[in-house]
Amino acid sequence: MKTIVTHVRPHLDEVAAIWLLKRFLPEEYRDAKIEYVAANERDSSDGAAADRISVGVGSGEFDEHKGDVGECAASLILKHLRQSGVKSDALETRGLDKLIDWVKLDDTGQLHKIPHHSFSLHAILAFHRQLTGSDEALMSLGLTVCDALFAAQKNEAVLEDDWKTHIEFESIYGPAAAVSTSARDIEAFAFQRGFDLIVYVNKERNYHNIRAFAGSRIDLTPVYQQIMQVEPEANWYLHHSKKMIICGGDLTKNVRTSKLTLEWIADLLTPNYVRQQRY
Repeated sequence: MKTIVTHVRPHLDEVAAIWLLKRFLPEEYRDAKIEYVAANERDSSDGAAADRISVGVGSGEFDEHKGDVGECAASLILKHLRQSGVKSDALETRGLDKLIDWVKLDDTGQLHKIPHHSFSLHAILAFHRQLTGSDEALMSLGLTVCDALFAAQKNEAVLEDDWKTHIEFESIYGPAAAVSTSARDIEAFAFQRGFDLIVYVNKERNYHNIRAFAGSRIDLTPVYQQIMQVEPEANWYLHHSKKMIICGGDLTKNVRTSKLTLEWIADLLTPNYVRQQRY
């Protein structure tokens, strides 16, 4: 059985590096034992033994502390995987680049000034270790989180591609965008780009959503009322915040979905709106 050696109280970097080994070299490392040593302890095998690999410790190939400025253990592992011919499709490649670039920023101290740092993954892992007193518990949580983060980064890559066909328009509420996408977390993507309102259609899960930025004073009630006049048979729902109008979605079932197009909804939201054909 393979053994992965890392330091006690591992950081996100070491967790992500080990996740890469287990995820992309599963035949060798999926069931590997993880051994935790002091950060100043050098693996007696120097990481060269066939059944042992040192990560983030020991001054070996996958320990950036030997002088690899601008690198981290996870980025060294990723380079190794690619040089070894481990394949990933285009979406996975972009997702991995996004994930490991972020891990590297964290490991090199470049995220310390981000707002609400105490809510970051770095803090979650560190204080989970403090609460449990267990490196194994930290690693288990961290590996699960890396799976989720990888999925999130692939999702963003899909959204970046779909965004190339988005529509921008000046709505009655301010700058707005409309897009058709199967990706999630569209709202944050749009609001971070300065839009006050986002309209999206998810054809894969067959739902429509009109959403205003939560910190705005936008009230979508008039829009909801007009949509219901045009399409009363669809199960449109106005959220109690008055900032979301939804038809369908992951939280509902047996919903009569909408047939309205992105263009129609965008027209509805413009100041010069003139009621046209239904769909």
